Amino acid sequence: MAGALNNGDLTAEAPTVGCLTQPEVLAAINALTVAEKTAIVKVTKVYAQKGRSINDHNDLLHEAIVRILEQKRAWPRGLSAVQFFVGVIQSIVSERKYKFLNQGQGAEEVEKAEKQAATERWKDEEREGAAADKDTEYRTKAIALFDDDAVARKIFLLMLDGVKGVRLRCLSGLSDTEYDSCRRKIRRRMETLQSD
Repeated sequence: MAGALNNGDLTAEAPTVGCLTQPEVLAAINALTVAEKTAIVKVTKVYAQKGRSINDHNDLLHEAIVRILEQKRAWPRGLSAVQFFVGVIQSIVSERKYKFLNQGQGAEEVEKAEKQAATERWKDEEREGAAADKDTEYRTKAIALFDDDAVARKIFLLMLDGVKGVRLRCLSGLSDTEYDSCRRKIRRRMETLQSD
């Protein structure tokens, strides 16, 4: 039954707080599913149309991959690949738009605007980091609720990955009664965590 729940990189281990290491980042990129790759390309095309001085969505995607591999932006544990790529792509487009808008200004104005933008980025990154740490801490506590029930834990991990409805029921490999019982158990335990 547990084998039916295996979903690529999905394990019974609880994620630790922090960010992915270089080998983990490389493994995560190599493990992208076709659906994730398709979603990332679609997002890249949308942002390439919005961005200034972006000739091709492939350039934007390439730059995002390079930044991720060089770890210019830390990848928080528990954040999906698609969400992380979207954040990196948004950052690239924002930087390019800012540079484009400031091309006609004097050197002093550009320097002042760059300092202000850097300060804002730093504040945003600090807020994102704090939110990611809080989210990761919450996820770790939530996953720990299911240490005594491997089936409920794996269903919960699938739910965290965004698997829903009929697909979740099918991946569970449980009968309808067992599945409904497991979902109620997950709901009750999550309610206790939220009330704390």
